[in-house]
Amino acid sequence: KMLPWRGDDPPWISGKVGTSGGERIQTSPYGTWVSEIMCQQTRVETAVGYYLKWMKKFPTVKSLSLATSEEVNSLWAGLGYYRRARMLHEGSKYVMEKHNGTLPSSIEELKLIPGIGPYTAGAISSIAFQKPEPLVDGNIIRLVSRLRACSASPKNSQLVKFCWECSRKLVPEKRPGDFNQALMEIGSLVCTPKAPLCEDCPLQRQCKTYALCTQFVRFKGSKSSEKKRLKERKISQCSICSKNEKMQADFPTSVDDFPRKSIRGKIAEETFRVFAIFRKVSKSDEKSQFGCEEALISADEEVLLARRKNEGLLAGQWECPSEAMTGKNRPEFDLNLSSILPTIKNTNGLCEWRRKYAGKIVHLFSHRRHLMHIERIDLGHDTLVNESELNARWMSLVDLNEVGITTGTKKVLKMASTAKIVLQKRKRSATE
Repeated sequence: KMLPWRGDDPPWISGKVGTSGGERIQTSPYGTWVSEIMCQQTRVETAVGYYLKWMKKFPTVKSLSLATSEEVNSLWAGLGYYRRARMLHEGSKYVMEKHNGTLPSSIEELKLIPGIGPYTAGAISSIAFQKPEPLVDGNIIRLVSRLRACSASPKNSQLVKFCWECSRKLVPEKRPGDFNQALMEIGSLVCTPKAPLCEDCPLQRQCKTYALCTQFVRFKGSKSSEKKRLKERKISQCSICSKNEKMQADFPTSVDDFPRKSIRGKIAEETFRVFAIFRKVSKSDEKSQFGCEEALISADEEVLLARRKNEGLLAGQWECPSEAMTGKNRPEFDLNLSSILPTIKNTNGLCEWRRKYAGKIVHLFSHRRHLMHIERIDLGHDTLVNESELNARWMSLVDLNEVGITTGTKKVLKMASTAKIVLQKRKRSATE
């Protein structure tokens, strides 16, 4: 793979975000740090475009430390797992305070930086500083599991510990960064989760799982003692491998049987009623760079977005106001708009609004599923909202581009923009 953070010459591999061309980028410990954080839970092809934009905007630790959270979110929007961006931002401030903007090279000091764990510390130390430090990610766990024929789940703590021990013994004094990256490349390109390219693998002769599978094919359909011996492979000496009720090791019939698939917990399902609230404004001459394919809101309108708390899921992100629901069916409209916006005010006694049920969407996270019923509400020119009480603000297309919004909020606004609305007028009562 040709990657910008390695100092490779373009063109680089890329996904739909970013570019495959450009000038060669100078490598740096900071660049290694950014790339490793971006590539966690994200395909490398997708991360390339975001990395190029990030390094152009924040080329140094100092420039990142001086950025606002909105600027950071704007460049991270769409990558998901937003806690990574927040910790990267906090980490840059720590490095400025403790190390005058220069990343330390030792594992111990690196792990003190917010957001840097054992893997990232090993990556920075070995790749950026050429120190013989190990690293273990999902690719290396899969590779070691197959090389040693370990049938445990990749989340098995003993298997993970074993992988760290192996990596520590294997990493060489010379070019440790290249060695670590080569192992990860074999895991991502050759020893893949499904349909691994065993015939092209440089480690085929050292792979115990491949050898077991080859023997299985050789004795398939035979009643020979050799086949019986293979199937009754005891694991009394191994504390890592999974075992059945007969204390026998799992026997692979294909290389991708190992490591064993993790048993996923039940995905939590939650239902929300989401309010996409708009108001008309004077059309701006500013051109937004947001929404290349289609605008999520019109140039002559603003949308009200509330900011989430600075903890938990999507901490600090901007989204449409919402409320949790107990059922999954389409909710009924409330009679009074004040039940949605208790701080709504107007200047002439009339509260003018237009509202429409826009539809429902499902947004998936790694560990939960959100069903969102979306209602579009258009407020009249004379309607005011206490933004501070709601921790919200009106945003134009330009504002959306500046703060960055999540993929889920983009889905909501896209659906709300297609809703057809009918004008309604209601006299506000004394209790509204």
